[in-house]
Amino acid sequence: MTKLINENYVPERTFVKAEFISSEKCFELIKEYIGIPLPSYYQINSFVDVLAGQLRNFSMNLQMTAAFLIQNENMFPRLKGSNLKNLRVTMVESFIKNTIHFTQGAFEALLTSQENTYKISVQQGKYNENAQNEIAVEALLAQDQKGLISCGSIKPALVFFHEGGGQEFSIITNDKPNSKEYNNLLDLRKIPVLIENQSKFEAMIDKREEIPKELKDYKVLKHKNFLEEIKKILNIKNPVYNENKDPNSPEIKSIEEIVGDYVFTADNFIKMILILLRIRANIPFIMLGETGCGKTSLIRKLYELMNNGVCNMEILNIHAGVTDKDIVHFLYDDKEIDGKIVKNSSIYAKAKILEERENIKQKNMKKVVSNISRKSFGYF
Repeated sequence: MTKLINENYVPERTFVKAEFISSEKCFELIKEYIGIPLPSYYQINSFVDVLAGQLRNFSMNLQMTAAFLIQNENMFPRLKGSNLKNLRVTMVESFIKNTIHFTQGAFEALLTSQENTYKISVQQGKYNENAQNEIAVEALLAQDQKGLISCGSIKPALVFFHEGGGQEFSIITNDKPNSKEYNNLLDLRKIPVLIENQSKFEAMIDKREEIPKELKDYKVLKHKNFLEEIKKILNIKNPVYNENKDPNSPEIKSIEEIVGDYVFTADNFIKMILILLRIRANIPFIMLGETGCGKTSLIRKLYELMNNGVCNMEILNIHAGVTDKDIVHFLYDDKEIDGKIVKNSSIYAKAKILEERENIKQKNMKKVVSNISRKSFGYF
């Protein structure tokens, strides 16, 4: 390891003193960014939680600290001066723009349907449940078609961190290669490659990665390419292909084995990434679509990929005969297994246990990053 910055030294020009602002000022700033005159509580909460998740990972990325970039300009011959300093701005602006885009889109259909049903009630002067339901469904489906999520609809660019501590990230964009935004993102993509190559040079390792000349085009990737992408993004230790499995550890499945007959496309890959961002922020989400279009399969595969192929998802099919009591029982009551009630086997109890484990994991992660950043900003 090379210490690139002296211990406890952070250049003064790389930071500003943080100031507390009032809750009223916070609300005005959030409202201004979201771009909605009177945002609802759920819109504000969604915006803050998703953006905070991205910023937490950003703050834990040692390679993108202002101190590291400024102190090591010699490592980035093409990225000197103001352009180098603007890389952090490019990344944060991408977080904000994308969070705004999906915060607005996620609630537009619901708000439109609510507004239309309210107008029906007022105009006719009486409550008509059938008419209101019909209008609400039509509005919801119309908005869903306009806001259909696909790889080609990603605008602005999506920059997101991989699982496992925020040290690696991916970029998905539909910008043209000759645009300023595209070139800013390409410079951003070069940073980890240049750092990795420098570490290999100092370790006298000849095999170095080629500096990227363009960003990855996810629209042209094949199924096998997405398996490799999923491994990196989810920080999965499993091998990608069956032939690479360790014969001494047959219990560890390959990603190819876990995925099975499920075929990855650019569109379902993008949906999986957007779901992952919301899971990180503990934000519930709703997937709309015709029966059999792949909603459950997508969620199931994401779950299996993050759990070595194990699938113990709890699924409740909702139909006209399901009551509120049935839903409460499904969520909160312990399960009966082999004729016996098993303690803490309810969905709620298991979720609380997992939440506590995740909180402990996050606290430990923050301690590790804090200790590292106090000693030096560098690569390992």
